[in-house]
Amino acid sequence: MKKFVLFTLILLIMSCKKEGVKNVGFVLDASVDMKLINNQGVDLLNSNIDNTYNTSDIRLYYLQGGQVKQYNGGSNQDYPKGYFIFLDSENYNNIRIFLNHDDNEEYPITYIKWNELDTDTIKTHYKRSQTIIALDSIWYNGMLRWTFNSNVRHVLEISK
Repeated sequence: MKKFVLFTLILLIMSCKKEGVKNVGFVLDASVDMKLINNQGVDLLNSNIDNTYNTSDIRLYYLQGGQVKQYNGGSNQDYPKGYFIFLDSENYNNIRIFLNHDDNEEYPITYIKWNELDTDTIKTHYKRSQTIIALDSIWYNGMLRWTFNSNVRHVLEISK
């Protein structure tokens, strides 16, 4: 009987909440969608077209503490390479890249190695709080390409 009373008491204590305290989640907004086309408008992420990128060969690298480290999301993640390919509303292949959001870096850097000869740089800035890490600005190869606007998803159209 003592065990039952103790168990019930523990359950009561654990279920109590302070008035006015809301259960707040965590928001992480650290990805960018990209549409890659050539100067003729050809979808460079479409593996069915000659002279396009082999999407399985794409690698991501993060600059952390002055060292470039290959992204390794682990085999238990949905996207262990740090990106995935999807079709947009115009039937172009897009890539969603999960960006470096290291809180030790004021401007985290992500390198996208498309193939052995082609690497691009994405520099980001985030608004941060205890419950939010949200993209504020995106630079692509040194050029500011996106700044925060609550009505616009961060999608970059890149011509290569």
